[in-house]
Amino acid sequence: MNFGSDVDLYSRFSESTYTCFVPDFLASPQESDTAHKLLYRNSREGHLRFGETIVEVSFPWRQMRDGETLLYLGYPLIELQRQHHSSLTAHAACVEINGVAVLLLGKEGAGKTSIALELCQRHNASLIANDLTVIGNEGGNLVAIGGTKFFFLRYESIRRSQPHLLRLFTEPTTDPWLHKTKVLPVDLGISVQLDPRPISQAFMVHVDEKQRDIYAGTADNLVTKLYLNENFSRYIRSTCTTMLGDDNYDLMGYIPPLDSEALFMMRRGIITMLLDQANLRYVSGDSKSLADHIANSTERP
Repeated sequence: MNFGSDVDLYSRFSESTYTCFVPDFLASPQESDTAHKLLYRNSREGHLRFGETIVEVSFPWRQMRDGETLLYLGYPLIELQRQHHSSLTAHAACVEINGVAVLLLGKEGAGKTSIALELCQRHNASLIANDLTVIGNEGGNLVAIGGTKFFFLRYESIRRSQPHLLRLFTEPTTDPWLHKTKVLPVDLGISVQLDPRPISQAFMVHVDEKQRDIYAGTADNLVTKLYLNENFSRYIRSTCTTMLGDDNYDLMGYIPPLDSEALFMMRRGIITMLLDQANLRYVSGDSKSLADHIANSTERP
């Protein structure tokens, strides 16, 4: 993705803290070999034109959150290219165990991060991604390509499952559910995996620290398929991305869906591979027992 601007974006992207929210982000002063670009002009007028290869933005710089708004405006075009190459961005966590990837799926608050932490800290797993995972179909094989590499810890979840990590929350909280803190793997002694890994197992998880026994069952049902379809299409359909700016992340502009029937068929294929090739299963229980169950299920004979 190329960015053209009358404001120096390279130095801002290189030094910012917000780029960690873009999977495997890397800034370069050199143009990439792609027709996809974002062109920004510092202007008094507000204008956004979103095309399939070019985004044109004219807004006052003070509304661009030091470049953060522009970076996220470019992500739908990155996702478009990604899906044309049989890969996609998923809201999921992913770790490597014994050379293979384990994908953790579930809605917000389901416990994906808690289980990923348990697997990394107690089962010597390496972090491939947390929050956003890039997965793809490479020659008929399901692969974890990469993703965002930090832990966004929720106070309430950590209080329930890993209270020894409450020390990482340095600010007082009035709402334990909304209070989050960002932690890098290195700060927890956790290694990261930068290379693609084949996905051998996938789980729909639900952490319940009060549940005494683990439940494991099929995930091949209506609810799961609808969830996967929504999850895998949210960045190409722009259901979770829009133009946000100013100090309060105001809604500023419309990003159209970039989806097509061909891309839907590609995603449907990945969903089928998750259910069949990766044997997607639904599991619930306390975080430590679930991590043990998942680690044991991925051990090599």
